[in-house]
Amino acid sequence: MIGTVKNYFYPQSAVKSQSAPQSDSEEYVSVPKSAQKSEPKSVPKPTNHMPFNYLKMPEKRKTRILVDMDGVLVDFETTLFQAYRTENPHLRYIEPENRQGMYMDAQYREKFGETEYQVLRNLLDRDHFYRDMLPILPAVEAVNFLLDNPRFEVFICTSPHWTNRTCAFDKTNWIKKYLPKIETNRIFMTSDKTVVDGDFLIDDNEVIKGTNESPKFKHVLCRCGHNKGVKKSEKMPLILEKWEDLMDIIR
Repeated sequence: MIGTVKNYFYPQSAVKSQSAPQSDSEEYVSVPKSAQKSEPKSVPKPTNHMPFNYLKMPEKRKTRILVDMDGVLVDFETTLFQAYRTENPHLRYIEPENRQGMYMDAQYREKFGETEYQVLRNLLDRDHFYRDMLPILPAVEAVNFLLDNPRFEVFICTSPHWTNRTCAFDKTNWIKKYLPKIETNRIFMTSDKTVVDGDFLIDDNEVIKGTNESPKFKHVLCRCGHNKGVKKSEKMPLILEKWEDLMDIIR
């Protein structure tokens, strides 16, 4: 006859040990592993002695800086003015300190008429005119510094001169010459900068308009000759007067 089980589920002796039953009236029952209570695994608290890769910290996103070219990195107006005066000493001109408005050719047209305006337009449409533009050295130095700073990622965001067939190619070569660490896939050429994502846009144009009425970036006005009359305001809170002040603005 089969002996009766002292404890219907698990005899005390089976719980205490896995040795044979003490008497015929007591049957040995082993506890299946799945039924055993397992102690919850404790998660170790971080300590200074833990390896660094044990704690997975979220990576902080880099600050994205969008940088315009003409009037910011490139001394566009000096290059254009020198070419105009050298090739056309007989034509009327506006002294650089008297420049007003975003577009030099538009001011010449308004002040002098079609002849001077068309000469400037012909220069702007000349093959490889943008390749040999003069650099603004403090700007180039500051952007190269940003490129070496792991906190930032730098993109060029420039409007090409669409009627100049070599402009885009020339601008790319200019960047490779003065900012060699910028990869080609970080160069945006567009007439609508509002569609480009960034934290800051450094641009000499006081009005940035486009499809997106609320662009993600903060506009930093880069001070130059034609926008010297623009003052800080609620609409224009960030003005880069000197490149030495850049880190105070974008930090």
